[in-house]
Amino acid sequence: MKAAVLLAISSGLASCGANFTAVRAAAAFGARLGTQSDALASLPAACREAKVVTPGRNCDSVSATARSLHQVATVLQAYANALSDLANKNDVSISEKNLPGASDLKWMGSNASAVEGAVKGIVNVILQVWTAGYKEATLEDAIRQANPHVTVAASALSGAIKLELESLQSAHDALAMQADLFRADANKLATVGTAEAIRGQETAVTAAVTLNAIVADLEVKSQSLKDVEASAEAFGKSHQALFDKLGRLGKPDLLAEVTKIIQGAK
Repeated sequence: MKAAVLLAISSGLASCGANFTAVRAAAAFGARLGTQSDALASLPAACREAKVVTPGRNCDSVSATARSLHQVATVLQAYANALSDLANKNDVSISEKNLPGASDLKWMGSNASAVEGAVKGIVNVILQVWTAGYKEATLEDAIRQANPHVTVAASALSGAIKLELESLQSAHDALAMQADLFRADANKLATVGTAEAIRGQETAVTAAVTLNAIVADLEVKSQSLKDVEASAEAFGKSHQALFDKLGRLGKPDLLAEVTKIIQGAK
């Protein structure tokens, strides 16, 4: 994660002068949400893998959740890109494909109306600054108008991913326990020596290997989801820092504060 954090910061500071380095640093981290969408898309597959120990979980529902998470992440990314354009004193460049599904978001978690309203609010801000073109006041106006919406959307995204991670962790632990039991059975059967015991040992070993492979895959998927959660949380917090310092966006202390938030992302 440390290398990714440094990359995000350096990308945010790469272009133009130092006037709005804090904004560009925050925006660069928010833009990461778009590159991490594969992690959200992997949720249904993770659900199917976990079916061995969670047979009652509805993976169709998880697929719907994954779609709604992806929509929110994509809109936050589009807004972060708009911030970056404004901080670099450029007109905002967007197209309809930058905002997929924003108008028909069906949030699958709690506070659905608030989250759906927040996403629409962010989209409205993006469209406003796109229409207005760059001017000195637009950057502050965008941050001021978007902040309550970004707070809700980023918090909802982070919180929903945490719930999915808890479910995956429970499945991971149960699968690991089952694998250990199969491995123990195989070890016991190895001492018997009969043909039947040997066949039983081979079956137990195969089961243990299969379950361990699923456990390893869930660990990879979980780590990717943790990265998305960290990006959403850090972007929400750094955007709040920008909002709190409106009128002083070019000050070095703000860059230090945003950098600290980004570096603290888990």
